[in-house]
Formats: sequence, C-alpha cells, structure tokens
Amino acid sequence: MKKIILGMILLLPTLSSAKITEETCRGIVRHAKLVMLYKQSGIPIDEMLRKNDEWFKNATTAEKNKANMTIQMAYSLPSYNDEKLNKSQLNDFIADEYITCKKAMK
Repeated sequence: MKKIILGMILLLPTLSSAKITEETCRGIVRHAKLVMLYKQSGIPIDEMLRKNDEWFKNATTAEKNKANMTIQMAYSLPSYNDEKLNKSQLNDFIADEYITCKKAMK
C-alpha cells in the first residue's frame, strides 16, 4: 500500500501542466469513493476498469493512469462482509486520497 501511495504522490504532479487545485483533489476523492463503493458491492475489477474507461474517455493519459491506480489500490485492499468495517475502509481510503493530493499541491 505504501508503494502505491508513493506512486500516487509522484504521479499527481503530472496530471496536467496546470497546477493541482482543491477542485482536482475533490474530484479525486469523488472518484475514489465511487471505486471503493463499487468494489465493496462486489463489482469485479474488470468491470470497474471498463467503467473507468468510459468515465475517463476524454481524459489525459496521466488522469487515466491516476484513475487506474486508484482502482488498483482499492482492489488490493481486503474485502469485508461487515458494514461497519466497509464504512471505515471507505472513509480511510478517501481520506488517504485527499491527503495525498493535498501534499502534491505544495
């Protein structure tokens, strides 16, 4: 997990030539939340990747790479059949995504 987060930190500054903004970070959080909710609901990773391709069909290569990395991170985490654990996992996941993005803004 730490390797993946490090990779995200290195990738975020390349999302575009524009500066990463609060709006960028909030978009990353929204995407991370959707990905984790799909994962927790049992959507297979190949279907998630297809959805991601649709969502990011007009995005830059760096944005697509970041989105795919988010999927990789979510699907590498354990799955639970407990609603409380799922909620905690979701909250931790999106918080990590936001904090990582904010650190890349500096």
